[in-house]
Amino acid sequence: MILLISDQELLQAMAAGDQSAFVTEPYERLETTKEIWQSLKEVPGIQRDIIVLRFYRELKLQEIADTLGLTLNTVKTYLYRGLKKLKGILELKVMTGEGL
Repeated sequence: MILLISDQELLQAMAAGDQSAFVTEPYERLETTKEIWQSLKEVPGIQRDIIVLRFYRELKLQEIADTLGLTLNTVKTYLYRGLKKLKGILELKVMTGEGL
């Protein structure tokens, strides 16, 4: 079973996420968090879902596999590919001056 995370769930997770390790000022933290979530929307659905489940809902990889009905190796692959895609999106935004 594959669960796609809605924009509302993304916003709730964003509100609950602690990004204080990235920046020191609250305004910068909020802007950085918004830009990461906007970029995360560009990551393909299942990859995005797994990133959110792993880093914002803090599920273990096996819990994600069980929840989504996938093998552990499949979850690891989707996570790796999703993070790689997100990194590319964020790097492009920095290089083009669009954010972060």
